[in-house]
Amino acid sequence: MIFQYMWQQVLDGTKTQTRRIVKPGEVLRFDPNPVYNAVHHMGGHAKWQTGNTYAVQPGRTQKAIARIEITAIRQERVQDISDEDVIAEGVVVWKWALWQVESPFAAGYAELWDSIHTSKGMRWSDNPLVWVIEFRLMQP
Repeated sequence: MIFQYMWQQVLDGTKTQTRRIVKPGEVLRFDPNPVYNAVHHMGGHAKWQTGNTYAVQPGRTQKAIARIEITAIRQERVQDISDEDVIAEGVVVWKWALWQVESPFAAGYAELWDSIHTSKGMRWSDNPLVWVIEFRLMQP
């Protein structure tokens, strides 16, 4: 998984969640035996799956610097993020007065989100549907 902007927070353990925009054709599938859930492409193969490990890359084509294990996957609108989830995203909250949102935590996350997602339909104000992927850092 690429963590271009927040890879250091993954390494120091302050980031344990990531949000990725739901792309057309992606669905969440559950299999109760064994218990896991996975995001699948239209073609049927799993993109992300709980219990699997993935390389942490600071950018495309860059060498892996760590591994994470996915512990949970769910879907929500980006603006539904809770204060606890903002903290799990590794965001330090301090410049909240610039944003017209209820929570200073969400405001800090909104600023980060818009600095990364600049295309129409993906911005904070567009409130896109996202995958919430929870993970833990694997010990070397």
